[in-house]
Amino acid sequence: MEHAEYLAELLDKPHEECGVVGVILDNNSASEKLYLGMQGVQHRGELGAGMSVSNGNEINTYKDVGLVTDIFQPKKLEEMIGYSGIGHTRYATTATGRESSKKDAVKKLHPFEGKIKGQNPFGSGRKKLFSVAFNGTITNYTKLRKELKKYGFETDTDTEVIKCLIEEGYDISKDILDSLAYAYMKLEGAYSIVLVDREGNLYAMKDGHGFKPLCIGEISNKEEKGYIFASESRAVDFLDAKLIREIEPGEIVKITKNMEVKSSYMIKKKKSLCFFEYVYFASPDSVIEGVNVNNVRVRLGKNLWKEMPMDIETGEKDKNWRVIPVPDSGRSSASGYAGEGKLKKREGLMRNRYYPKRTFINGNPDERKNAAKSKSQKYNVIKEVVEGKDVILVDDSIVRGNTMHNIINRIKDAGANSVHLKISCPPIRHPCYMGIDFPTHEQLIANNPKVIGEGNPIQIYEKDVDEICSEIGADSLQYISLEGLLNAIKGDVREISDCSLCLACLTGEYPCKIENELLDKVEYVKKE
Repeated sequence: MEHAEYLAELLDKPHEECGVVGVILDNNSASEKLYLGMQGVQHRGELGAGMSVSNGNEINTYKDVGLVTDIFQPKKLEEMIGYSGIGHTRYATTATGRESSKKDAVKKLHPFEGKIKGQNPFGSGRKKLFSVAFNGTITNYTKLRKELKKYGFETDTDTEVIKCLIEEGYDISKDILDSLAYAYMKLEGAYSIVLVDREGNLYAMKDGHGFKPLCIGEISNKEEKGYIFASESRAVDFLDAKLIREIEPGEIVKITKNMEVKSSYMIKKKKSLCFFEYVYFASPDSVIEGVNVNNVRVRLGKNLWKEMPMDIETGEKDKNWRVIPVPDSGRSSASGYAGEGKLKKREGLMRNRYYPKRTFINGNPDERKNAAKSKSQKYNVIKEVVEGKDVILVDDSIVRGNTMHNIINRIKDAGANSVHLKISCPPIRHPCYMGIDFPTHEQLIANNPKVIGEGNPIQIYEKDVDEICSEIGADSLQYISLEGLLNAIKGDVREISDCSLCLACLTGEYPCKIENELLDKVEYVKKE
């Protein structure tokens, strides 16, 4: 299998849908600023990227598979002249979003261009009206696709549904801002949307629950002035801009060429920011809702020690025990854990950063497991660090468990006496339908799905920690508690409360309506 170990690691971790960026300036360097901003959200999607730029008269769009730096070479950026635009980095989280060829992959990349309705949905005479990209998942995708079939579809992605819905709104209102409001009233699920229209106006819209982060920053220096929208604040930093705030749930923001900023507020719902942004998705140097991501992860590590301290003799700490993070997302929590327990932290796993990441996703679970067993590994163990030691391995989460089992085996093969696993996220027992790549119970190691008879629902037995520990081959396993997680995220910021976070994959309590036939086929059974 091509790129076997990368494929295994990619599919064995939770993954976001993508990252989005939008910029508007008082000069024509939008493509250059988008290029920098997209690098700031590259970690949110590494399979492909796209960019649309407006010069006030027309929209120029380019997209391809690969990393931002590979796709947008200087010559390409010089061709994309304009003062406003949007950018997108993609990872497909749904089965319909995955692809089997490069041609298919490029077709599904954002941004999607919307056009004025004509007799032929794909006619060459249709004038470009806007370009749109988003981060998230539309949960009523199937229903909307049927309602919008007259607009014509070239792909099976929910992004195109958003595009067609805005086109329908424009047919009614002849105004982009009103069209976005129209789409808001129809869409269900998680979405942070950026849009640029033909005239060069820039827009951002967030769903009423605020599942996905989306911030606004101001560009102001001697050379230029403008604004940036981005999935994470680090993209704002990449442009040497000033972070202003998060876009509010249910808010639509429009910025004109004259730098006039207008905000409209739709009907708000229960605020439900995905907690995984703090645990895993966001870069440690990002700030979300006023909270630094790195500080949250350090507190997670500290809370892991406080909840279940290891019974280690003081003299043995320096001699035998080593705290080792699973790079990269486990580093901050490992630092917090080692600091609180007064243990030595060492880098014992090295990640192969030069492994090719241009690949097409295959969701076959057998191939995923085979890939995890590949001799060519994404992580290499430093034998001198672990040999003869008792290792405390710290990671952010366990979803499917294939890669973690493989890492533990390799550490033991390198001579470790024992491996004790610490996870800074409670057990993931429920699927996510809001843009994270574990949409079924069968994919989660913390559950034990069992089909009883033809036509009966899948019965789910929750595995206890000892069962999971045995399955992945660790000597002990500790998950942080839900209380420890919430304490670490909230810290000293009163604005973040339990009810303002989406915890559905931990609790099974979904903050919005889910139209998914898989939910009706699942029955939870209490384990005897």
